[in-house]
Amino acid sequence: MKNILVLILLLFNISYPGLMMTPLFAATENTGEPVFTLSGLAKLENLQVKSLDNIKLTWSPPTTEPLNYFVYRSTSILGPWINLTKKPVKTTKFTDYFYKENRLYYYRVQAINKEDVAFALSDPSAAKISTFKSGLSYMSTAYREKTPTRGLNVDFLFSYYIGRIFGETRNQFSDFLEPQLFAPSGLLLLNTDIKMVMETERTFWFNWAIGYRYTYIFTSPRGSSTVAFRIGEQSDVTASGYVAVSKQIGYNWIHLGLSKGNEDKIFPLLSEFLKTRTDWVHRDLALYAGFETRQIPWVRFRVEGVHPLDHPLQPWLIYTNLGQLFGISFEFAYLNYFDGYGTSYEIFGFFSYRFTFFPQVK
Repeated sequence: MKNILVLILLLFNISYPGLMMTPLFAATENTGEPVFTLSGLAKLENLQVKSLDNIKLTWSPPTTEPLNYFVYRSTSILGPWINLTKKPVKTTKFTDYFYKENRLYYYRVQAINKEDVAFALSDPSAAKISTFKSGLSYMSTAYREKTPTRGLNVDFLFSYYIGRIFGETRNQFSDFLEPQLFAPSGLLLLNTDIKMVMETERTFWFNWAIGYRYTYIFTSPRGSSTVAFRIGEQSDVTASGYVAVSKQIGYNWIHLGLSKGNEDKIFPLLSEFLKTRTDWVHRDLALYAGFETRQIPWVRFRVEGVHPLDHPLQPWLIYTNLGQLFGISFEFAYLNYFDGYGTSYEIFGFFSYRFTFFPQVK
């Protein structure tokens, strides 16, 4: 009966003198003591819970006096609640790295004063980490953003290639391998990706999607260290239709795709050595392959590759993601090709940002 009364008081934010939360709302993981009391507690305001590649909590201090905080988590708004903080947090922010993906979590924050007495308590706030990404650095996946469901997905992708960081190349008529140092490329890609996703992973072996990509390419003068893009002869477009399949295996995701169009234009635009070769030819079909893993909870590693099929130079363009800041990814692109005498390669640095226009992601 007391537990039911406590639940009613919590849901309606009612205080009752002398009443302490019972283990219905859980004891702490560390001490086994009850974690919440309702008697005389102020309300901790503005608890914000945001999820990207981890779950970040921020809140407003209930007073100007210095306070410490405990952060609690539950898989139900009714509890039980588990203490995530072995020691009190001294700031008004906290990051939860340890979670199961695609599971909804509820969070509460309790403020304590310098006498270690409970001072304020927040209302529950919920968030979850989604494993489903509508695209990687370059290729599209067979998922909609943050959901495996079927339907339309529209993405905009912005990529800026800073330039070649290092490489070793040969010219077309020599077997001498020459090292190549940094050279700015100034290549900007604006991509629109529209696809229809078919959710079959639950009943069949994988999800699949069919879509269309259109890319407008701006180039700055070769060797320029400034971001100065020219419209007209310094611009180009690519367009292609594609089919993609995706499969989740534990904390790993595998993506494969096949496109038909002219997306191989990016290869000679990146490398002046490919651009000057007389044996560079266009191929309609390109193979895409991507791999993601979250074996380390706070790290999402991904790698992907693009390969024009049946090309005499056998080129591969491989992308690796190094992390994100404000949603912008910093990445390396590794380009290699067979030049008749052996393999030449170049390594490029670039930034990318993918924005999902539909469905809207909160």
